[in-house]
Amino acid sequence: MKTSIITTINHNVGDDFVREGIQFLLRQAFGCSNFSLIHKHIPLTVRPEWEWYYLSGLSRLLDRLPRAKGLFWSRLIDRLPCNAATDKILTADLLVQSGAPVYWKGAHTNEWFEPLIRNRYCAITRNVPFLNIGAGTCLPYHSEGSEILSDPECTAYIRELHALSTVTTLRDSLSHSILNRLGLDAPVLPCPSIFARDNLKVDPKIPEYIVLNFMPLGGHYDFGQAISSAMWEKTFADFYRSVSCRERVLFVCHDTREYAHVHRIAPGAPRFIGQSARDYLEVYSRARYFIGCRVHGAFATASFGRPAFIVGSDTRARMTEQIGLQNVFVSDTSPDVLLDAADRLNRTWKEYDDCFRNIRNMAYNSYQDLLSLKDCFR
Repeated sequence: MKTSIITTINHNVGDDFVREGIQFLLRQAFGCSNFSLIHKHIPLTVRPEWEWYYLSGLSRLLDRLPRAKGLFWSRLIDRLPCNAATDKILTADLLVQSGAPVYWKGAHTNEWFEPLIRNRYCAITRNVPFLNIGAGTCLPYHSEGSEILSDPECTAYIRELHALSTVTTLRDSLSHSILNRLGLDAPVLPCPSIFARDNLKVDPKIPEYIVLNFMPLGGHYDFGQAISSAMWEKTFADFYRSVSCRERVLFVCHDTREYAHVHRIAPGAPRFIGQSARDYLEVYSRARYFIGCRVHGAFATASFGRPAFIVGSDTRARMTEQIGLQNVFVSDTSPDVLLDAADRLNRTWKEYDDCFRNIRNMAYNSYQDLLSLKDCFR
């Protein structure tokens, strides 16, 4: 069975964790082994003969030029007639949207829905299930979803996506609230990234350090929340100086910008940047606990039965509630808040393993029930 997955490629290790987790669940449910990946930011990768356009780095090079953008040329080239013999969606037996924010202000303008779903999947809906697994929000931290619900185009997109999806699962409670207020429903389950270690066969190791992670705004975006990057930077630097006096610390950086920021706020601190999802999981498998901004760093750590505390700037941080972890808005932090969190995690980290094992088992069983052959291949 050929399974095509709408995801990212060589872009974000958090996305890799989600995709690896979904692949594990699909292997368990259907015995899937033939996976074909589509980079959602450059939908032209749905055409195998044009994958080089993104994988060679050409599209990213064009993005740096004043006018010729990679996505523009992707859209232009994709106007060519589809090749039904090679197209990754038209030849699929199963299509998957790999967990990501799909509910955000302006979500109807995303790069992938029009070319991949409307222009391709709608032609094969009767024969090919579409699984929207791990869908979530990306809105200001304290949002209740009004930005989306007041936008007719966005709500129309959500309704259309929901109607086309054979199975939908949600990774945060705000997504559930938004769907419910539109008269729709789907179950809320922990992000499938907790199963990435199962797919890559990485086992927990003896804890050697605590993992810290720093992002300048506490996340990717400010969202007009008047976040003071200078204050947050000082808060984290002060916290690091205090906690490093009593703990062995490792900064885990998910991209080169984070790696550079850490050098600036904590000169000489041990830093790690990996090349693959497996590299990162091996590092997280040796953590006693995690404090930082990367939500999927927290989920990766939790997957080994170790706790985490998340500082965030948007609603993605709130998805940690599904695995029994606390989170805080970046502007509400202080060195004392972070030190208190470190003290709590240090006292209770051994207890989290049992808690997480129950969460994982319930999540696994729920996913397998939803992914039953009877329901999907009707």
